[in-house]
Parts: sequence; C-alpha cells; structure tokens
Amino acid sequence: MRFRVFGTEVVVEQGELAAQQVDAIVTPANNYLWMGGPEALAIKVTFYRHNDEENRSATIQIETNASNSPSVPVKFTTAQGKPKIQVTPDWVTFLQVGMGESKEEKINILNTGASDLEITGFSFVSVSGGEYYTLLAQGTEYHISDVDPDEGVTFDDSIIVGPQAGTFFKVRFEPEDDKPAEARLIIYSSDESNSATEVKVTGNESVPCIAVNPEKVNFGGKKI
Repeated sequence: MRFRVFGTEVVVEQGELAAQQVDAIVTPANNYLWMGGPEALAIKVTFYRHNDEENRSATIQIETNASNSPSVPVKFTTAQGKPKIQVTPDWVTFLQVGMGESKEEKINILNTGASDLEITGFSFVSVSGGEYYTLLAQGTEYHISDVDPDEGVTFDDSIIVGPQAGTFFKVRFEPEDDKPAEARLIIYSSDESNSATEVKVTGNESVPCIAVNPEKVNFGGKKI
C-alpha cells in the first residue's frame, strides 16, 4: 500500500521483519495488527528530493488497541540542502621567484554540500610587500593594488558552483624585488557556516639564498 503525507510517499509492506530493507520499523505485530507474535508490519518511508531548499516534515499516527500506547506518532523530518565550501590549499606559497619572473598557483574551490554554492566576491589585502600579486577569476585579472582593502570586490554575477562540483582561482606572483611578500585572500560565499574563507598567500620567504654547483672542482693531474 502506498500513500503520501505532505509530499512524502509512505510505502506499507507486510512480511518478515529481518528481510525488510527499511529506514524505520514500527512496533511488531501479527496478521491482525495485534501486539505479539513472530510476524511484523514494516513501514518503509521513501523521500524524493524536490528541486528546492525547503525543510519538510511529516507524522504518521499509528492507532492500536494497546493499553499502554494506543496512539503512537512517528515523526519524519528532512533538513534543507545547504551549500558547503571547501578551499584548498588554505596557504599558497611561492618558494623562490626571481625579480622580473612570473609564477601562478591554483586555488581550488569545491562545493561539498547539497545545493548550489554562490561565490559572491572576495577581498585581497597586502600584509607586507604583497603589491606584486594578481588574482585571476573567471577570466578577469584583479591586481591587488586595484582591490579596495575595506570593500573588496563583489561580482556582478555570482559564480555558481553546483553540488559536488568545483571551480578555481589563480594567484600570480611577479616580484620586482627580492623581499618576502605576504597577502591575505578572503573568498565570500553563500555557505552560512563559512561565508568568509581565508587563504594565506606568501612568496620568497626564504630569499636571498645561494646555490653553488658543483661543490668541489677537480682539475685532475697535469704535468709541468
């Protein structure tokens, strides 16, 4: 038997309890729905996800002739699907980039939630010597000096990332000196639990450095 309760389909099956693959089992009963006996009435509830983010709930009221609990309510709820952002790495580091050189690193943005994630904008702030960084997002370049440190950048059209999908940004480093450079990138999204995700960006923290190769020079023997 099948019926629907507030948009949720309820399937009622009768048979051996151990043989049923169900999400909820309600009070064992015999063929007459009386308490006791080896047989059981199993109720299986199947939920079909709608194309929205609404919370839903339903209650099945089971009426019996039991003196202790003649009426047993069984409640069902489903939480709305929500987006969940995951950004990797959370620390982008450029080890050694020479003056006049250019190097790019990728920042992966994943949506591990159950509904669309909206990336609404970002802020990109120099901490020390970070004026040589550029963010590349959706085909547009944002040099850090052009990003307002207080207001950041709000996209005209949010970047939509579907459930279990991803996108990426890139950071470009083009130093004009050999000093360490640090910046802070904050990505704003519709993830209510993590609406501002921070990524640390550093470059040339271990410079200047020297490498000599080979360490030993052998001219061999020479007759004089």
